[in-house]
Amino acid sequence: MARRKKVRRNRNGTSMVDKVAGNNEWHTPPSALVPVKAYGPIGLDPCTAPHNPTGADVFYIEADNGLAQDWSDKGLVFVNPPYSTLDQLPDDATPEEKLAAKRAYMSELRDQGEELFDLPRSYVSSLIVLWAVKIHQEVRRGVELIALLPCGARFSTDYWQEHILIHELRALCFVKGRIDFIDGATGLPGKGNNYDSTFYGFNVNRSRFCSAFASTGACFEMRRPRAGVLDGFI
Repeated sequence: MARRKKVRRNRNGTSMVDKVAGNNEWHTPPSALVPVKAYGPIGLDPCTAPHNPTGADVFYIEADNGLAQDWSDKGLVFVNPPYSTLDQLPDDATPEEKLAAKRAYMSELRDQGEELFDLPRSYVSSLIVLWAVKIHQEVRRGVELIALLPCGARFSTDYWQEHILIHELRALCFVKGRIDFIDGATGLPGKGNNYDSTFYGFNVNRSRFCSAFASTGACFEMRRPRAGVLDGFI
């Protein structure tokens, strides 16, 4: 749904981390959804706001915990998951308080990694790791999914190599320009997005994806064989 923002954390791990700056929600602008809907209607958005800004047939909000839900049999899934790291802390928080908050936050993430995906605690370095693993889990079950993800320095990480750059990734689009996400409080585009963005198409029809996203950015068809440990993840 949105870009990296200051975090509002929830115990169940479905905080709208990438959608919140202070008390403001940030939503995917309609222009960014045009190519997704040109590819096909959105059947499920597993990480969204109560007013369902993507117009998905089925949607999960913060209280539903999209990480713990089954995404199958709902048609095309569109997800732009949370990817920030820590709560917004008071300006006068001491270094000790900040360290304690970070430790508590990471402990919660690692608890979820163990409970939902049986991940080693050391593997969970941020919230987006859990969403990457969830995407992998669902697309290995055959779910057709388009994910809008940050295009930062993640390609070298274990979790990106093992859970995003996988056999089920059939096509991708490197978005031209930065996406200006919508301020949920004002309805106006925000500025200052620090991340490039990429649409990742899992289990999609390659040619249809590239046709739908042709005007959005540079599109590529992907073909990665199943191999080794990746094939045994699920």
